Amino acid sequence: MRLRTTALALLALAMPSAASAQTRTQAEYIAAIEGVQSSPGPNDLGRLTVTELMARFNVPGVSIAVIRDHRIHLAKGYGIADVETGAQVNTETMFQAASISKPVAAMGVMRAVQDGLFTLDDDINTILTSWKLDGGEFTNDGPVTPRMLTSHTSGLGDGFGFPGYDPSIPVPTALQILEGHTSSNVGVLFMERPPMSLMEYSGGGVTLMQQALSDARDRPFADIVHDDVLLPIEMSHSTFEQPLPPALDRNAARAHSREGTSMGAKWHVYPEQAAAGLWTTPSDLARLVIEVQRSAAGQSNRVLSRTHVQEMLSPVGVGDYAVGFSIAKIGQGWYFAHGGANWGFRATLLAHRSKGYGLVIMTNSDQGGAVAAELSRRIQMAYEWDSFAEPAPRGYRPPVGPTSSAAQQEAVNAIFAGYASSASPGCAVSVTQDGSTLFQGGYGLADIEQNVPITPQSAFYAASVSKQFTAAAIGLLVLRGQLSLDANVRDLVPEVPDYGTPITVRHLLHHTSGLRDYLSLSGLSGAPEDAPLTESDFLATISRQRGLNFAPGTRYSYSNTGYVLLSLIVRNASGLSLREYATREIFTPLGMTNTVFRDRHTTLIPRRATAYDAIDDGFRSRVPGFDLVGDGGLFTTAEDLAKWNPMELDGALDAPGLSALMLERGRLASGDTIGYAMGLNIGTYRGAPTVRH
Repeated sequence: MRLRTTALALLALAMPSAASAQTRTQAEYIAAIEGVQSSPGPNDLGRLTVTELMARFNVPGVSIAVIRDHRIHLAKGYGIADVETGAQVNTETMFQAASISKPVAAMGVMRAVQDGLFTLDDDINTILTSWKLDGGEFTNDGPVTPRMLTSHTSGLGDGFGFPGYDPSIPVPTALQILEGHTSSNVGVLFMERPPMSLMEYSGGGVTLMQQALSDARDRPFADIVHDDVLLPIEMSHSTFEQPLPPALDRNAARAHSREGTSMGAKWHVYPEQAAAGLWTTPSDLARLVIEVQRSAAGQSNRVLSRTHVQEMLSPVGVGDYAVGFSIAKIGQGWYFAHGGANWGFRATLLAHRSKGYGLVIMTNSDQGGAVAAELSRRIQMAYEWDSFAEPAPRGYRPPVGPTSSAAQQEAVNAIFAGYASSASPGCAVSVTQDGSTLFQGGYGLADIEQNVPITPQSAFYAASVSKQFTAAAIGLLVLRGQLSLDANVRDLVPEVPDYGTPITVRHLLHHTSGLRDYLSLSGLSGAPEDAPLTESDFLATISRQRGLNFAPGTRYSYSNTGYVLLSLIVRNASGLSLREYATREIFTPLGMTNTVFRDRHTTLIPRRATAYDAIDDGFRSRVPGFDLVGDGGLFTTAEDLAKWNPMELDGALDAPGLSALMLERGRLASGDTIGYAMGLNIGTYRGAPTVRH
């Protein structure tokens, strides 16, 4: 219920703490990643727990590693590694890295460059001894080089991925693949354009680099990268061996279909080792990420010097790639990254170039990419990465100390300067952060006739802000076993007509009941806008309605009717009026001593701020005449509202699960979710989750 007012508002602000990510325990990080998110995110996937997310996309197993401050801060496995054996995923379960193999192989290439075997800009044909690339006229102005092959700018064309080979059939060598042998299941490698003219992703080009490195070292590729990269970084659960040796296969994940089922062979074999052949774990890949980050900062050189690792972090000038990694600006940070997709496996790697954080997520299903993307979003949000940061505002601003209360007060006063009149209505403001009040103030007059100024203790009519408190009362009754969200409303309020389809408490909370709004009906009847409305008037209006606007649960349509009915349900379930129940169970425990549901319009409210309308020659007062509560009816203060946080009710009200219940967004019969939870709108502001009304 909303009253039309001019220049009169009750405003309470909550600010997230910039330090909150640094003060969380590991268990709190895990909960922030695994649980239902306060922000729904793409396709409403934030409404799902990790287990529900995996089930939604038929992903049997997931493994993650999170890097913070150049260390593995969190590593965890979820679900099943192999649906045939039931083996569980753990942090040592090996997955196929697919194309994330490429930057690992590129580090091996850079080690050969550092050792002086060749340079990044040498003609690849001067490195190859077992095969030669025919560049034709495309290479008249310059040769194909290792830099180009590792950054997909060589001009080579191969519009195919690598499907891999069933382990029961003969597998070609990398050289046979380049030669176009009949045992190869991919097309031939060919020049499509001059080098460095465009970027075109080329796994074939990386396979050519694999052969060149093997020729230069005169050793098998898997042995080279093991000795030069995996061993120094202590990637002890990683190998480029193809097929995977039986001893390592004992804790290797199975490839699964889009339906999460076995596809026959446990996995495919990839002779294109540099492009797709790495078996590894998220923790091992995290060790590689950390080594890259620390080498770039001049803090480690176990594989590469600071100069040489910069080649892996600096785009070559065409396209998005450096040597091995893709490079991108995300939010306010620069990141290096790579994804991977093999038969039955999906993986992602993302890390900050300079801030020491990153993530690796590996899955064993063809739909694992969707799960990895959502988990990546959750990790970035939980750890407060700058990928969600906004640019700093431009312009000169003298430095202000972050703890200067005088500066904060001055800044807030400037925002509300337009309300700070000694002759007009205004507003009250409260700003909180991490449960502490940073600022409270009042602007303008609470009572123009008596010249009473607004203060943080002025009591305002809260209108539809009331709904979240009504919902909290319902939530308490549900958690205490006195009410069910799926109860038929007619069983609780018999005056509601029988519409043939049950309307539930859940429908009322989420505005999906189809019930017509009683305020609109009152207006259509010709009643004056400020006419007193009693419970009897309300029930008489509702009982006369012979139809619904839509079938319950099929649509969202904001309806004050539902929340008045909820107030009656509180009374019928608890034996107390909403005023009595909310005071005893919510306001008193929270110390909100100046907050009350006014269920008689004649009740006196101490320090009440009068509502005003603007008219031609000034203002006129508005006094709500309703005796109804639930949709509105709440009087409260800015000081009291600062004590209310819908996200932290479990301990404050001794009601475990209440916050999660209130923040759960409504779901339609179609399965689609809506932006309204229990008396709260759920959304985001500049990437940060918000609750509001």
